[in-house]
Amino acid sequence: DDDDDDDDDVDEVQRARRLPSPLHVFRVSTFQTVRVLEDCQGHDLACLASGASPLFGGRVTGSVACYNLLFAEEDVPYGATVFKVEPPIRHEAHRRALWAALRAKNLTVVTSGHAPGHPEGKPSSPGDFSRALAGSRLGANELVLPALWTAARHEGFDLGDLAACLAAEPATLLKLAPRKGVIRVGADADFVLFDPDHEWTVDSANLVAAADKLRPPDAAAPPRTDPEPDHTRHHPAGPKLVTQSRAHAPCIYDGKVLTGKVVATVLRGRLVYRRGTFRETPLGNVVTSQGRVLRPAAAAARPKSSLRPSPLAVLF
Repeated sequence: DDDDDDDDDVDEVQRARRLPSPLHVFRVSTFQTVRVLEDCQGHDLACLASGASPLFGGRVTGSVACYNLLFAEEDVPYGATVFKVEPPIRHEAHRRALWAALRAKNLTVVTSGHAPGHPEGKPSSPGDFSRALAGSRLGANELVLPALWTAARHEGFDLGDLAACLAAEPATLLKLAPRKGVIRVGADADFVLFDPDHEWTVDSANLVAAADKLRPPDAAAPPRTDPEPDHTRHHPAGPKLVTQSRAHAPCIYDGKVLTGKVVATVLRGRLVYRRGTFRETPLGNVVTSQGRVLRPAAAAARPKSSLRPSPLAVLF
């Protein structure tokens, strides 16, 4: 129930008022929570201006899941259980309020909202939302940049704005800045090469996640390929995603026409992905709950209890 969820969010923020520490409201999805967040930010700004101690340590932030920005309840096809996510997709008024909050920087972070799992968690029986598991299934992680860009460019945002809410602000929130989240001398060379004009249609079968989730456990992984852009096709641009509804698709973005595609990914100055081909040897490091970055060898030598991920690290 939308009203119950709103009350929970607001109650949590009100309880946090008793703690003189920074406050982050995770995955805001309603205009009621946006208003409370604005009030908290306004209170702290007023305190700083008057010289008083800010209630939340001078840092009040909020995040929003990408799909809450892109989809409205009115657009969900009947029986499309793939749209059962957490937090749920809301009415259009909530979606507009979230965009306004992101524009005003009351919300500073956009998350993928991913909850990976096998497509069988979304039963094919139309309308059976009670049996369907909540979660975006496949693709939410790998599609967050093109999906967000498809909508954000019609909301007055540029790629610099997306770099802030997808990289710089999360890095600051997780205490990884200035090493992560920016491109400058002394920081890790983490970035993507992104074609902002490439229009394409999402097919769940071609997603990277599908290679792991859809094949039988004993089957060999198929070669990962990323076809060259097809510039002979044209999809009319618009303020919302073009929907080619597949009510029981395993990916929330399946059949959607997106604008923009990641061409390559560079991690600490090394090419790890290019047009569907991945580096054979992983280069990722472990990030601890204290924001420290450990190389795999150092992480392996530490007790598992000391390597618990940050509660926020798993969200981005």
